[in-house]
Order: sequence, then C-alpha cells, then structure tokens
Amino acid sequence: MGDIPHLEREYAVVHRLCSQMPFEDAEFKATETYAAFNTILCWTLQRIRSRKHPFNDLEQQLRSQDITGFCELQPHPYNDGNLGGEDETHGAILDELSLLRTQDGQPLKVLEFLISLRNAVAHPEDLRVYPVNRRGFLIGFRLECRKPGNTDVERWENGRQYQLYLTRHGMTKIAQALGEVYCGVFEQRTPQAQERAIGMGEQ
Repeated sequence: MGDIPHLEREYAVVHRLCSQMPFEDAEFKATETYAAFNTILCWTLQRIRSRKHPFNDLEQQLRSQDITGFCELQPHPYNDGNLGGEDETHGAILDELSLLRTQDGQPLKVLEFLISLRNAVAHPEDLRVYPVNRRGFLIGFRLECRKPGNTDVERWENGRQYQLYLTRHGMTKIAQALGEVYCGVFEQRTPQAQERAIGMGEQ
C-alpha cells in the first residue's frame, strides 16, 4: 500500500476515519468499523515503518512502548449469560490485551503487536480473521496474531499465536490510539498540512 502524495490529504483521511468510528449510526456497524480499522492499521503502519519524514522517530517510539499503556480496552466475556443455541460455546474474553505477553510475562510492545494485527488482516494468502457472532448479530472478529518476522525472538513466546477477539469498540480504541499518534506527528512537524486538511471538502 502506497502513501498519498499530499500530506494534507493523508492527514484528512486518517483523521476523518478515526472520527467516524465506531459508526453508531451505520446499518452495518461492525462491518464498517472493521473496514476503517483495516484501512487505518495498514496505511499508518506502512508510513511509520518507512521511517521517512515526518515519521522518522515514531517507529522507535512504538517499538519501545507497551501495548497495555498505548491502548486501554475494557475486556468482557463473550458469554454474557444470554447465549442462544447457535452461539459459540467457548469462554473467550472480548477486547482483552493483557494476554499478549512475552515469555517473561511482560506486555508486548506496540509496534510488534500492530504488525501482527496487520499481518493477520492484510495477507490474502494467509488471512487469519474470522467473524464473531452472538444471537445472530456480527459483534466483531477473531484474529490469529502470530509473531512478526524480523523481530527479537525473546519478545514473543516461541511458537505461540494469540487468539484476539475484538468488538467494534475494541477495534475503534486501537485504531483511534494509532490515528492519534499518527496525526499528532503532522500537527507537530507539518502544521500546514493539518490546516489545509481542515478546509478540504469531499463529494
């Protein structure tokens, strides 16, 4: 995925997608949230990992920060006490990030976690995303998060993959936290791009 050649347009798209989530007024809330989540995740990570201006330092910042401090979710059980006969019977916890830990019990770092999410949703030959329904409603998605390539093996439990259940509220929290630091770079280093983005209309 490439970047938009005009910084103000890039800022506008990411900022506006974040502001629309979690699509409370949409007919297909979970689907639209998932689409925005994927767009923000793939787009911003591509730019952050390029280490090009104005994102020279953001990659290192995310590489050293714990995921639990970056984004605070409110975990809750899939089984809310009112499951129907066609519902899943597992004991999964939704929007739970505390399980994402290293062999020595430390939280995963933000960049490592986000890359594993991006790989789960963006590799067509190895897509690892599954819809989660409850009482006939799509409430979110299960993502199989595996250790990204080219990272320190001590950080990620060897051979371990994490089953992460995200509702639209969990996807929103992660995407908005990422969008905030991403757009914050524009606001600090290229304020003229932010100013031009405010006046950019759409059809």
